[in-house]
Amino acid sequence: IDVVPCYRIDKNEAIKSAVDRSPLHLEYIIENISTTQRDEARLLKQFCKGIGVYGSDTRHRGFSGYICELLVLQYKDLQGVLRSARNWTIPKTISLESVTVDAKKHFPDQALIVIDPVDSKRNAAANVSAENLVKFILSAKRFLDKPDKSFFFKESRPLSANELKMLAERKTKFLVVSFKRPDVIDDVLYPQLRRSLSRLRAVLEENDFSVVRSYEFSNGGSILIFELASWHMPDIKKMIGPPIFSKKHSNEFLSKYNNAYLEENTWVAEKKRGFLTPSDLLKDFIKKDINKLKDSGIPENIAKEIRNAKIFDGENFWKIVKKNKELSAFLREKYFTNLNLY
Repeated sequence: IDVVPCYRIDKNEAIKSAVDRSPLHLEYIIENISTTQRDEARLLKQFCKGIGVYGSDTRHRGFSGYICELLVLQYKDLQGVLRSARNWTIPKTISLESVTVDAKKHFPDQALIVIDPVDSKRNAAANVSAENLVKFILSAKRFLDKPDKSFFFKESRPLSANELKMLAERKTKFLVVSFKRPDVIDDVLYPQLRRSLSRLRAVLEENDFSVVRSYEFSNGGSILIFELASWHMPDIKKMIGPPIFSKKHSNEFLSKYNNAYLEENTWVAEKKRGFLTPSDLLKDFIKKDINKLKDSGIPENIAKEIRNAKIFDGENFWKIVKKNKELSAFLREKYFTNLNLY
């Protein structure tokens, strides 16, 4: 049993802790949902689990149980929810209490907006990612076109031999940074993994390594995945300077680079590159002490573990994918799920 304390508040009253609305949510659902709709809500929750979009936590960024219940209240039953969803456009706004809200003003960049009936200033679906909303809309269309119980039971399949071949034929290079999972809950871990992923991607691109895609993944350990369009740089880097007509900036540039030359009216120089491969670059970056990593944008819990990370690329990456079935299934979902809404 979890005992979660909260402050008692009234409808539309400001919260003092994150869970203060929970009793109001429960009361609203109990007062408004019928016996039949309880089962419809359970079906909708199972549908969301089956298509992989259930759970509003920071790991899944999907539909909460509360959102499923509100959708059933709004559209009567599972069929009603799916019939409506197949025609949704993004952003989609839903209000059970007929509250008029300027969604673009109050909830910018949020794909699904469900006005909380106990707090009209809150989007109860704020955690739903655009990707999961698209999956839900597409699954509604596909289920209504061809109903099947498989929609209710998630099947996790690793990459097939043909899919592995298709990834290899992209002629990119995959690189993973693998390290011990910090001893924190998912709601702390995943935002920090995403911040770390973003920071390392920026480091790669600042050094001219073009990143096609990047993902975070965690099961027993933590993995940051990068697909690279470029992975080996020449020994020199071309530096574009100021126009020759700018005396002050020209002097500054020439004092810094003694090998400068002109291309038309612009100063250009060449400098020796620090790292020729992304692996060498990231190995050097993560070996900083914890405080320097934190100052560089790596969150504290990740900084403690990433210093001991192992980096795999090339054939070593494919060996990990073939060995780690969960990672393989994750990549299959990311690369081979059709999200074409139109």
